[in-house]
Amino acid sequence: YHAFAIGSRSQAARTYLERRFESFEDLPLDELVVHALLSLRETLAAGTELSTGNVALGFVSAGSMFTLLEDDKVQPFLDMIGAAEVSGGAVAAPAAAGAMEE
Repeated sequence: YHAFAIGSRSQAARTYLERRFESFEDLPLDELVVHALLSLRETLAAGTELSTGNVALGFVSAGSMFTLLEDDKVQPFLDMIGAAEVSGGAVAAPAAAGAMEE
């Protein structure tokens, strides 16, 4: 797989990715973004939540240029994580497809 985490507390993110990478192959990009955010959440200190103030996420894929999601562009993905936790369900990402377009 080609997913990486570097920096302080990155081992927790790498562990998240290593445990789940086999399910990533057929996922749409927006669901991969959610997994990237979930892996980042694993690195946070106790009592800290992911927010638009502390998250920026960049990605590149075959056939597309580097894309940076920050501020309002990352918020729909953070909302999906929170909604899934409240409902106890899996994280699904199709509603955020519009956030990926520029």
